[in-house]
This record gives sequence, C-alpha cells and structure tokens, in this order.
Amino acid sequence: MKKIEKILDNIKRLPPFPLVALKIMHIAMDEEVSVQEIVEIIQYDPSITANVLRWCNSPYFGLRRKITSMKEALVYLGSKHLLEIVMLSSCAPYLEKSVAGYELAQGELWRHSVACAIMSQILAKKIKEDDAVVFTGGLLHDIGKIVLSEFVKDTFDKIIQLVKKGYDFLSAEKEIIGMDHAELGGRIGEKWGFPEEITKIITYHHQPEEINDVHVSLVHLADVGVLMLGIGAGADGLAYQGKKEAYELLGLRETDLMACMAELWVNLEKVENIVNFKGKNHGI
Repeated sequence: MKKIEKILDNIKRLPPFPLVALKIMHIAMDEEVSVQEIVEIIQYDPSITANVLRWCNSPYFGLRRKITSMKEALVYLGSKHLLEIVMLSSCAPYLEKSVAGYELAQGELWRHSVACAIMSQILAKKIKEDDAVVFTGGLLHDIGKIVLSEFVKDTFDKIIQLVKKGYDFLSAEKEIIGMDHAELGGRIGEKWGFPEEITKIITYHHQPEEINDVHVSLVHLADVGVLMLGIGAGADGLAYQGKKEAYELLGLRETDLMACMAELWVNLEKVENIVNFKGKNHGI
C-alpha cells in the first residue's frame, strides 16, 4: 500500500465523531437556531448533559444556586457557552492523547487546542466577528496530527533536514510524507461530515493567503499566538509565523496579537480550573 493510501486508511481507525456534537456543530452555523432545538438534541446524551451541569455549577460561572436540569442550565449559560461545552466534551478524547511524532506529551495537544479556541474568540471579538465558528475551528485545527504523528515520527530526521535547508515544517511534511497535517485534518473533517466552514479552517490554518477567509485568518493568528507563548509548541511550533495576508485581511497588527496573548492567560486560567490538561481525567 502506498504511503498516502496508508495514511488515509488510518482515518478509518479513528472512532466516529459523536453524532450529538456533529448535529450541534451544524446547527450552530444557523444564526436562527432556537435554544429549544439545542436542548432537544443534547438532553438525550447523558455524558454531555452531565458535563453541562457540572460546568454550570462550577466556580467558573459563580451561580448562587445549584442547577439541576438542562433547561435551567441553558437559561444561565446561554446557547453560546452551551455549544462550547458540548464541543469541549466531544473533542477531548481525540486530542488529549500524546502525539509522539510532534513531541507532544499527553495533554499538550489538548491544552494547545483549547488555548487556540479561546484565542480565536478573543481575536474575533476584537474585530467584532462572530466567535462560535472560530471556537470550534480553533479547537479542531490540529486534528490531522493525531493520525499523521506516527508517519512524522518515522521520518522526523528527514523532515528536520529539509527544515534546516529552509523549508517550513508544513512543506517538509508534504515533501517527505506526501501530505501535511493540515490537509489530512481537512480530509478527516470531510469524512466525519464537519460543516464546510470548519473543514476550511482546518485545511488552511497554516496557509490563510490561499483562501482569503476571515475565520481561517483568525484561527491562523490565534495558532501562531498560542505557539509563541509555548503552549503545545512541540517539534514544529516555532517554525510558524503570522502571515501578513492574515493581518491585512483582519486589519490587525502584531501588537494587537500581543495584547490578545496577555488576555488569553486570564481566560485559560479560568478554564484550567475545570479542565485537567495533564491526565486522562480531563474533567470534560
């Protein structure tokens, strides 16, 4: 079997993406969706329901009385926070594992992904853009690494040799393996039936200049900002820089990104009180 065919075949080994999360992801693209529609989808999933109630009763939200039903939770959380909890709950099992090919220990890719999702929201608010899509896109942008990791691990020395010759890590991946993690992530998104907006973010998050899309550029700069902070940098993290095309499209400067990086620490610390990034008990 050829290498690319073998890589794509490995997608089949992944457990299917949770159906409830997939439905929520699609209806979240509809600005007219009602709160009741969201509740009707979620309430029959005991795992997600338990996580929503636990988050709702956590110090993060600081409510004065205990919330015991999904309808109550929705009143206090609002649909935006509810969607975020559903996505965090569904993505953790895929992203919390170690990713050896990229030198990411258990929990590091998960922490990076959550930080990127939050950073994408902060940047979106700065330019008054809807932040629901970029939260999910930021959370899933590196999903391709969980499959490509073993191939990167086997060919790491060859990839690094190209990087030393001036290739960026993404180009070196493609040259040696035949496919980079962003392209593979997009393929995974298509296979799992992700909305086109999310698949687009995953596929182009390192190459926003190829698509000229606001959401893609937001996640691209968020990813760069999080990597600059050393959160989940791994083997390739320091090889990426913010593209000028993304800054220009969003009307932002590097100083704006720096300011958002400071805001990220405050928000990430709040989430870390609920989510344990280090072990299997991730708290979601």
